[in-house]
Amino acid sequence: MASPRNVVLLALTAGIGAGAYLVLEVLPGNSTPPMEAGESSPVRRTTAVGSEPAAPVEEVTLVDLAAPAGARAESEAETTVIHPLELEFSLVLDRAIEVPEGAEPIKSGANAYIEGSMRGSGGKPLPATVTFTHGPNQGRVLQCDAEGRFGAGDLWEGLSIVRLEAPSGLTAVREVRLAQRRTTLLHVSFAKASFVSGTVTDDRGAPLEGAEVTLDGRVAYTDEEGLFSFGKVAPGPVFATARKDGFAITRRKVSLPFGRTLVPEDYVIRMQPASSLELVVGRRAGEDGPTLAVLMPATSGAMSGEAFPWYEVNPVEIPSSGRVEVQGLPPEAVIVRAFRRGAVQSSRSVQARLQRGRKEVAKIDFDLAPLVRGVVLDGGAPVRGARVSIEAANQSVANAHGLGKKSPRFAIDLVSPRVATAFDETVTDAKGRFNFTRDPGLVTTYYVTARANGGRRVATAVVPNSGDVFVLELQALESDTGIVEVDLPGRFQGLPVEVRVQGSPRDLRVLQGGEPLEVDGLGPGAWVVRARWRGLDVVTRQVVEVPAGGRVKVEGELPRGAIEGQSPEERRIREMRTGGG
Repeated sequence: MASPRNVVLLALTAGIGAGAYLVLEVLPGNSTPPMEAGESSPVRRTTAVGSEPAAPVEEVTLVDLAAPAGARAESEAETTVIHPLELEFSLVLDRAIEVPEGAEPIKSGANAYIEGSMRGSGGKPLPATVTFTHGPNQGRVLQCDAEGRFGAGDLWEGLSIVRLEAPSGLTAVREVRLAQRRTTLLHVSFAKASFVSGTVTDDRGAPLEGAEVTLDGRVAYTDEEGLFSFGKVAPGPVFATARKDGFAITRRKVSLPFGRTLVPEDYVIRMQPASSLELVVGRRAGEDGPTLAVLMPATSGAMSGEAFPWYEVNPVEIPSSGRVEVQGLPPEAVIVRAFRRGAVQSSRSVQARLQRGRKEVAKIDFDLAPLVRGVVLDGGAPVRGARVSIEAANQSVANAHGLGKKSPRFAIDLVSPRVATAFDETVTDAKGRFNFTRDPGLVTTYYVTARANGGRRVATAVVPNSGDVFVLELQALESDTGIVEVDLPGRFQGLPVEVRVQGSPRDLRVLQGGEPLEVDGLGPGAWVVRARWRGLDVVTRQVVEVPAGGRVKVEGELPRGAIEGQSPEERRIREMRTGGG
């Protein structure tokens, strides 16, 4: 079967017109090959490292084919090799953190991949910032490189909302579906932007004036005919969200073609009368402070068409008064899960059936829960104000448990927040003490990390099962990284090289004939190295142990085309496709 890169190349040489877009979808299936025999040693020392970190492509979007190829190294003219060697480095076991025998390594299961790019008018690469605003990776920020590319390979699976924003102000908000050991590609281009106009009505079709509509982070208000519009919108699957007092918040998704106008008749958002839910904390337990509640639809299913954006209200903070009202909800059955430091919800969940124009009440009771107790020291002295976090080794599993779900796969169809059973934070008191809720119903490995002095003093430990108070002794942050050298015999001219570390791209460069191929900045641990040229394996999923401050060598075998280069005719076609490069 042809690789995604070969499929794209065939499409290009078949003569697809300039400015075209191509969308390829490769179903995940059970296509992940087993690890090679030489990979077993470092991986088998743990129970949670997957057998194949490299991610098959789940969804591929090819952006504007007329766009410039981006910045190239000046030395590219010194080689006849026009296709880059693609190097991938995936961390499977971080040696900076000691993992006890039988325990899951930290961030087990954080192996969903994303790759993408952002381009402005004329196809110019944009140095955009990519922020996960909602979902299991909320708060994660990625940065585009000089060619407008971004990526990551250590993400939690689940439906996420991502905001891409360039310094010029161009912004796009997109929904991405991440899955373990799969790659989701997200390409956004304003080269052929579209104009969006739509209509907001009530459930009987009457236009609604003064409704607030947001799209790609921008805001518009409907006129007396219920019309709204947005200019210069990047094509692709976009969604607008409408709000108006007395109506349930409504989100409508639509596939926007490039360089086209979306007319009001084709983009209608129908709003229905709202319901409200009053959350009341009844029997209290645990520590003083706010309670966090998560609202979820009682029926499962993917968010499509017109739907309520639950992620916009979650989590709901119930103040110390123990009472809060959530408005603008849809008239449907809702499940409530609540979290409070030092306590667990008595019934584990409460269900309420919401009705149009009415307020329902959900009462939440709590019982005492055991605590994780610890103290942070530096040189034997307690540290006040140290930031301490606790996280489950596999946050996807722990999050699903906390939200009452049997499998983390539920998050593929619902943008869900990260709850305290997966991750929590606090600050030490004057005696260096801290505590977290220990959920008695969840048996898994938890890690606690303390940071002080601007993050330069760090300590990490596995939470003991005994329940005893344990000590975190701060140490200087270990900053030594290692180098992997890839030996490629037979080279005599330049070779374009693309490197991705944990999915994040580094700048494209041309390796000169006598220059060694070295990749630095790799943290100590077990890394999977893979190299390909035009879909052919050069290094086949080799696991190497990278020492702190040291180096390790990997042997590769280049195909003839990567050594001798391509013919003048191939180079001429390449230049035509990339605008002369």
